[in-house]
Amino acid sequence: MNQATESVQKAATLIKRSNPTKNLDAQVFVIKNLMIIEHVFMTHELPDSIRQSTELDFRPFWNTMKELQSKQQFLNPLAYIAAMWGGRMLPAVVKKVLDAREKLERVLEQQIRSLAEHWKARFNESGSRKGDEAAKLARELEAFLRNSFDDETTRTALGRMIRGEAQNY
Repeated sequence: MNQATESVQKAATLIKRSNPTKNLDAQVFVIKNLMIIEHVFMTHELPDSIRQSTELDFRPFWNTMKELQSKQQFLNPLAYIAAMWGGRMLPAVVKKVLDAREKLERVLEQQIRSLAEHWKARFNESGSRKGDEAAKLARELEAFLRNSFDDETTRTALGRMIRGEAQNY
């Protein structure tokens, strides 16, 4: 599932690179595909969404090096011996739990927020103009959501979120 999320993000980047005006299309692409992946996960309860890994953390080493440099002891061999004796030159072993579902949800939330902010900015621009333009923009938003998302529940939720974002500012 981690690879699927990363692949969707890479594909969206390719869409943006191919045509910079396609930023909105790339966002819709990411949102739609991540929602599909999330649905598959929820309905089939994929077992490999949580993975444990063990990694080496070199921060103690780099922190000791910075400390030696700040004390102007960087070239002093005795300072290194004292640091090694104290165990500050050894990397730490860190166990990490990687939850692919959390990452997917985080990326999905970011993309939805970005889409809402795009439309919020457009509503704020039209708010300073005549009421006809705001109504025209509302119709444009409805058409965009209808053309971009097949599911009525998704369209309604995104529409409410975007309108709520636009009204809050």
